[in-house]
Amino acid sequence: MYPLVVLLALGGLGRVGAARVVGLVLAGVGLVVNLWHVAVEIRPSLEGAACDPTNPCSIRWVEQLGFWTIPRMATVAFALVIITLANDLATHRSTATLAHGPSTRTLEDSLS
Repeated sequence: MYPLVVLLALGGLGRVGAARVVGLVLAGVGLVVNLWHVAVEIRPSLEGAACDPTNPCSIRWVEQLGFWTIPRMATVAFALVIITLANDLATHRSTATLAHGPSTRTLEDSLS
């Protein structure tokens, strides 16, 4: 989540052109890792050797309203980032198509 802040801030300032795509990839990877953490919370038997026995990954440090844990809140955050970036990417591409017309370049033109 923290690298996304820096990346998207630089992308918002216009310094990183591919910030949307890289942000989508980072958020997607973060979501997958986070879903594993939610699964470990639900089923502690999934916990592997990567977790410290004195500080297991299945501990619920915060639990609000009976189900809101930190990994579940992070799942919502990653999903919102993915939805927002995908929507922005689609809007940006459709606006570029309207402004410049549809591309008539073929795959062979792009590779040469």
